[in-house]
Amino acid sequence: MSQVFYLQAAKQFFRWCVRDGRLSDNPLSHLPSMNVRTDRRHDRRALDAQALQLLLDAARKGPERFGMDPDSRATMYQLAVETGLRASELRSLTWG
Repeated sequence: MSQVFYLQAAKQFFRWCVRDGRLSDNPLSHLPSMNVRTDRRHDRRALDAQALQLLLDAARKGPERFGMDPDSRATMYQLAVETGLRASELRSLTWG
Protein backbone atom coordinates (compact mmCIF):
# COMPACT_ATOMS: atom_id res chain seq x y z
CA MET A 1 0.00 0.00 0.00
CA SER A 2 1.28 3.45 -0.77
CA GLN A 3 1.80 6.16 1.80
CA VAL A 4 -1.23 8.01 0.44
CA PHE A 5 -3.54 5.20 1.50
CA TYR A 6 -1.88 4.85 4.92
CA LEU A 7 -2.40 8.55 5.57
CA GLN A 8 -6.00 8.39 4.40
CA ALA A 9 -6.73 5.41 6.67
CA ALA A 10 -5.06 7.06 9.68
CA LYS A 11 -7.01 10.28 9.14
CA GLN A 12 -10.26 8.32 8.90
CA PHE A 13 -9.41 6.48 12.12
CA PHE A 14 -8.71 9.68 14.03
CA ARG A 15 -11.91 11.30 12.69
CA TRP A 16 -13.80 8.31 14.07
CA CYS A 17 -12.00 8.66 17.42
CA VAL A 18 -13.13 12.30 17.67
CA ARG A 19 -16.72 11.48 16.63
CA ASP A 20 -16.86 8.63 19.15
CA GLY A 21 -15.51 10.82 21.96
CA ARG A 22 -12.27 8.89 22.36
CA LEU A 23 -10.15 11.95 21.44
CA SER A 24 -10.82 15.65 21.88
CA ASP A 25 -9.24 16.60 18.56
CA ASN A 26 -7.73 15.00 15.46
CA PRO A 27 -3.90 15.09 15.63
CA LEU A 28 -3.67 14.64 11.85
CA SER A 29 -6.21 17.28 10.82
CA HIS A 30 -3.46 19.75 9.91
CA LEU A 31 -1.97 17.40 7.28
CA PRO A 32 -3.07 18.06 3.72
CA SER A 33 -4.86 15.30 1.84
CA MET A 34 -2.92 13.67 -0.95
CA ASN A 35 -4.35 12.63 -4.29
CA VAL A 36 -3.14 9.36 -5.80
CA ARG A 37 -4.02 10.52 -9.31
CA THR A 38 -1.86 13.64 -9.10
CA ASP A 39 0.99 12.02 -7.13
CA ARG A 40 2.30 9.74 -9.88
CA ARG A 41 5.58 8.47 -8.46
CA HIS A 42 5.17 5.05 -10.03
CA ASP A 43 3.29 5.25 -13.30
CA ARG A 44 2.36 1.73 -14.28
CA ARG A 45 2.56 0.60 -17.87
CA ALA A 46 2.54 -2.67 -19.74
CA LEU A 47 5.83 -3.91 -21.13
CA ASP A 48 5.98 -4.12 -24.88
CA ALA A 49 7.29 -7.34 -26.44
CA GLN A 50 10.80 -5.96 -26.94
CA ALA A 51 11.14 -4.71 -23.35
CA LEU A 52 9.84 -8.03 -22.01
CA GLN A 53 12.35 -9.95 -24.10
CA LEU A 54 15.19 -7.73 -22.83
CA LEU A 55 14.07 -8.36 -19.23
CA LEU A 56 13.90 -12.12 -19.71
CA ASP A 57 17.27 -12.23 -21.48
CA ALA A 58 18.88 -10.19 -18.69
CA ALA A 59 17.38 -12.48 -16.07
CA ARG A 60 18.69 -15.59 -17.86
CA LYS A 61 22.21 -14.13 -18.15
CA GLY A 62 22.31 -12.74 -14.62
CA PRO A 63 23.55 -14.22 -11.37
CA GLU A 64 21.53 -16.18 -8.86
CA ARG A 65 19.27 -13.79 -6.95
CA PHE A 66 16.54 -14.18 -4.35
CA GLY A 67 17.58 -17.82 -4.00
CA MET A 68 16.67 -18.54 -7.62
CA ASP A 69 18.89 -19.59 -10.50
CA PRO A 70 18.70 -17.35 -13.61
CA ASP A 71 16.39 -19.64 -15.61
CA SER A 72 13.92 -19.99 -12.73
CA ARG A 73 13.90 -16.23 -12.23
CA ALA A 74 13.18 -15.64 -15.92
CA THR A 75 10.36 -18.18 -15.74
CA MET A 76 8.94 -16.40 -12.69
CA TYR A 77 9.03 -13.06 -14.52
CA GLN A 78 7.26 -14.65 -17.49
CA LEU A 79 4.62 -16.08 -15.14
CA ALA A 80 4.12 -12.67 -13.53
CA VAL A 81 3.67 -10.97 -16.89
CA GLU A 82 1.25 -13.55 -18.24
CA THR A 83 -0.89 -13.89 -15.10
CA GLY A 84 -0.73 -10.37 -13.68
CA LEU A 85 0.12 -11.75 -10.24
CA ARG A 86 2.09 -9.47 -7.93
CA ALA A 87 5.29 -10.50 -6.14
CA SER A 88 3.56 -11.37 -2.87
CA GLU A 89 0.98 -13.45 -4.73
CA LEU A 90 3.72 -15.30 -6.61
CA ARG A 91 5.56 -15.99 -3.33
CA SER A 92 2.42 -17.60 -1.91
CA LEU A 93 2.24 -20.18 -4.72
CA THR A 94 3.40 -23.73 -4.02
CA TRP A 95 4.45 -26.47 -6.38
CA GLY A 96 1.76 -29.05 -6.85
